[in-house]
Amino acid sequence: MYWLTHENKNTAQQVYDQIAQKTQFMQYRMLEHRKLHIADKIIVLKLQQTVLSSWM
Repeated sequence: MYWLTHENKNTAQQVYDQIAQKTQFMQYRMLEHRKLHIADKIIVLKLQQTVLSSWM
């Protein structure tokens, strides 16, 4: 189980720190209004390949 909270929600983080372990993962989201350029698409494809190959 996991959950997300905003980085400025200190009280919530203090509670979560008591019941769970904070991981090293950071979350990134593509803004919907941002259009991908061809270079961005190439980077995304390379990242997907890297992730998939690490799972195998």
